[in-house]
Amino acid sequence: VIPVTETIQKDDLPNSEDPREIPIPINPDTEPINLEYDDDDPCNLSQKRWYIATPVADSGLNDLTNKEIVNTVNEFFIQHFGKFFIKAIVTRPGEEVDETPRIVVYLTKKELAEELCKEKLDEFNNAQFVLRPYPKGKKPGSNKRQPREEDYRKTHDPELQILVKNIPLNTTSYEIKMAFHEAEKELVDDVFMLKPDKKGFLRARVQFKEKASVELWQDTWFTTLKGNALMVYPATFTKEQVDNRYKFAATLTGINRSVKAIDFLDMMADFQAKAIYIPRRADKTYNQLPYATLYFATQELKDAAEERTVSFNNKELKWHLWTKGIKLCNKCGATTHLEKNCSTHR
Repeated sequence: VIPVTETIQKDDLPNSEDPREIPIPINPDTEPINLEYDDDDPCNLSQKRWYIATPVADSGLNDLTNKEIVNTVNEFFIQHFGKFFIKAIVTRPGEEVDETPRIVVYLTKKELAEELCKEKLDEFNNAQFVLRPYPKGKKPGSNKRQPREEDYRKTHDPELQILVKNIPLNTTSYEIKMAFHEAEKELVDDVFMLKPDKKGFLRARVQFKEKASVELWQDTWFTTLKGNALMVYPATFTKEQVDNRYKFAATLTGINRSVKAIDFLDMMADFQAKAIYIPRRADKTYNQLPYATLYFATQELKDAAEERTVSFNNKELKWHLWTKGIKLCNKCGATTHLEKNCSTHR
């Protein structure tokens, strides 16, 4: 309880000798005015604002950028409920308990918010809006990163898990989860982020709901996320099994730094390559380096690939043998000089 005013006591009045001073009337029977407030809502905004939300994936707008989604929602609600509409936002995965981004609409009328939650709006793919106490899924002030060791220990089951490596920085656990998601079935139970490696990539443990989902990765070595290749293997693999996946590797140099791993899928199928890795600079630029390493199941497949002449986007690529000790230029991928002597893009 916060006292806004206090009863003025007679003895507390200043002894002023200024005849122009106006005396303050005192009523000893007047009680102080107190203002009560709720710790969860100190500004009492909940009395003026009502929040309704729906997942972006259900709205039919998930192909748009967040800005385009907000503009579309604003236009609709201004046109139909302008008098009671404040604004719309799109939450980030980290702001939601289930890490599912949502469209949140701010309204000033409780009855309207409740009515909209009873209907499905055709303009938003018949999405179902629901009332929520806060504009974002998590209670204000609760978005601090909490240790998950206890949750991990409770749910840890290596037979249900895969290890995912070479994850680009700024990738969220929600995005990783969706990389292993099927259209009509949610396969992933949880995603545990691990410490980044020394090459500038994230790592994660993905836990599935069923063991059958893990069996796929016994013979599948990688998947893609936003065009980038993620190395994947079951958590039950021994060190020898993991090392075998990196045993037969061949590097192509001279690739364009804007090319992504997904652009090599046809070539990989032709070479029968099992996985691909494109390194990045472990600095603030985080640019891709101009070479890619392909991984094969056998020495014969690797040798057969290296005998092929490779061109990509009308540019000939070269096979590089690391065993000869020749270093590559990190700017153009050439073997004749190092980056400090490279004249490319100067």
